[in-house]
Amino acid sequence: MKTYLQVQELWSIVRGNKTAPKRPAALDNAAKDEQKAIYNVDMAEYKAKHETWTLKNEKAHGTILLHLSVTIQATQKAITARNLWSELDEEFNQPHNMTIFSDFKYYLDYHLLGHSDPMPDILKIEDCFNCLANQQCSIPELIKGMILLNALPPKWHSIAEIYLQGNNEVNDIRFSTVKYAIRFSTIKYAIRFSTIKYAIRFSTIKYAITN
Repeated sequence: MKTYLQVQELWSIVRGNKTAPKRPAALDNAAKDEQKAIYNVDMAEYKAKHETWTLKNEKAHGTILLHLSVTIQATQKAITARNLWSELDEEFNQPHNMTIFSDFKYYLDYHLLGHSDPMPDILKIEDCFNCLANQQCSIPELIKGMILLNALPPKWHSIAEIYLQGNNEVNDIRFSTVKYAIRFSTIKYAIRFSTIKYAIRFSTIKYAITN
């Protein structure tokens, strides 16, 4: 949800970085013409800014409500998107053991698809670890590294073997270094495969010309 609000350029409203503009202080009856002129300019600027902020606040507020069930929508009384987000965060953003276990099991069972570029799958696992950490369930680097190695498809098992041979100490195994090893190995394989493919193509063309 946060990511979607960021993409829609609404997160600054929800987070409270952009608050409603303050209305200029009212003038007393004894104000001079020059003061009144300045006040009118300030009021015009205030109205324009307030209208812009109101539209963004309503859009953010409505976007959040659309992602809630009808039952939860009916209980929400907050007018601003910031207050609505804060109330929802306080009420629902609490770690639950069943949720934590369900997420953890999903990550344990997850396997890379074996595409030429493994980074999207790896980043998905990394996001999962960050999600668990936000639920007060931080996983040691050793375990994260082991989970990522376990996620390798059978055709990439050699990557795990080479990595473990080069990292003899337990504390050497880290998610970041496993990620680098997988990325480096797949790029190396892709380059070698491409070279072989073009070599075969060149040999085929050469054979056709000479014969």
